[in-house]
Parts: sequence; structure tokens; C-alpha cells
Amino acid sequence: MFGAKAVKVCCGPRCGSHPGHRAIYDALERAVQEADPDLPVAPTMCRSHCGDGVTVVAPGGALHKARDPEEARALAQKLTKTTE
Repeated sequence: MFGAKAVKVCCGPRCGSHPGHRAIYDALERAVQEADPDLPVAPTMCRSHCGDGVTVVAPGGALHKARDPEEARALAQKLTKTTE
């Protein structure tokens, strides 16, 4: 649906149950949209890289982790710089 040019956030059973998942997702989405309104942020199912935070898949497929909203915002800055 979103193709390769999207930031995908795991919402599978392990990442989705992370205590801060909603706050992480929202922080990442807001930061990405502020930096690049044309870059969608999309929920995705399990990426099989559970543990140590919420899995975030960059455009192009690189895997990242976000453990809290601050880390999600920093990751968004990194991801939007690499997609320009």
C-alpha cells in the first residue's frame, strides 16, 4: 500500500505491547511529518525483530529500534535526512 518509501512501525504482538508503543508511534509520526510531509508513517505487523524497543523499518528496509518518544524523534530526524 505504501511501497518502499514509507516509515513502517511494528504494531505486532510484542512491539505493540511495549508500554510506550502509542507514545513512540505518535512521536515518530509527528516528527516525520514535520520534516517530510510526503513521507508516510504506516503501521505494520511483526517484523520478527522483537525486543529492546519498538521496531521501525526505514524506507529501503533498514531496521531500527525506538525505546521511548525522544529516541523516536531522533530516529525520525535521521530517517528524513536519508530520504531527501
